[in-house]
Amino acid sequence: MSVWQLVGLSSLIMTLVGGLVILLRNPTQSSDSISYHIASKRHYFILMGLALTFAGLAFYGFLIFWLIPEYQLPYVTYWIVIISFIAQLFVAWLPARPNSVVGRIHAASGVAVGTAMVLCIWILVLYGQDVPPIARVLSIAAAITTPISYITLSIGLVRVRRLVLPSELAMIGVFSLALITLSLKI
Repeated sequence: MSVWQLVGLSSLIMTLVGGLVILLRNPTQSSDSISYHIASKRHYFILMGLALTFAGLAFYGFLIFWLIPEYQLPYVTYWIVIISFIAQLFVAWLPARPNSVVGRIHAASGVAVGTAMVLCIWILVLYGQDVPPIARVLSIAAAITTPISYITLSIGLVRVRRLVLPSELAMIGVFSLALITLSLKI
């Protein structure tokens, strides 16, 4: 296993565990997004801002230096990942505050990250080379469920708030499982 694989796995797991701990320790309304849970307390916001910055840098490094070349993904994937990282920095450091300019920038950046997730998993499914069998199956599952979760999340943000958190968790969960199997090459 290469250093980049270890870096990718550890940064992904660290970020997932950090977000899950905050969700469990800070139960606001079930309809609140992960970002609202994080923004509800200053120390959570700073902790996750640092985690998303540093673990995010490591994770995006893993994508750029290991995953994209390993599976021979098209050149455009690099640009999608770079734009997604920049958007993630906005998500990390601009709190989710409804009806504010900062909140709108945060939301637009979240849309950019979510769109990048959907695009990247579809690029992998359509163009990825030598994808191991379990990773292939989970990537296809992620390619199918991620856009559905993303649409449900979008509807939740506009109309049905109770759909937001389950949609976010489903989208992140399936996508993360696919990434874990891809990094482990199983």
